[in-house]
Amino acid sequence: MKSTDNSKYILIRRAIVFIAYETNWSISRTVDWLLARDFERDIRSYEETDGSYHKINNEETGFDIATKYLFKRVTIGGHGELYNEKKDFDKAYYRIDDLNNNSLLDRLDLDFHQI
Repeated sequence: MKSTDNSKYILIRRAIVFIAYETNWSISRTVDWLLARDFERDIRSYEETDGSYHKINNEETGFDIATKYLFKRVTIGGHGELYNEKKDFDKAYYRIDDLNNNSLLDRLDLDFHQI
């Protein structure tokens, strides 16, 4: 899948910070909550190359590899790991419509277009 509309995508780390801020949770609690509910199985991440967005992983893994990787880093190293831009997947994105239409996140009554 390829798209070039920047307003439709958000960095994964910004999405996590938005969820934490809107729920008044810590970054670690937010990540733990999402991991406990297998969020990485319900979402797909994208990478930006020359103004176009492409899915990062194939569907065969059964989970989103960028999400799982970033969440594990936060779980092991704390919330500061979310901002370490020298590691893999720090420039990974979610589609805003995917977040707004996610059944798990729907429980939190968030509008990711507010970001």
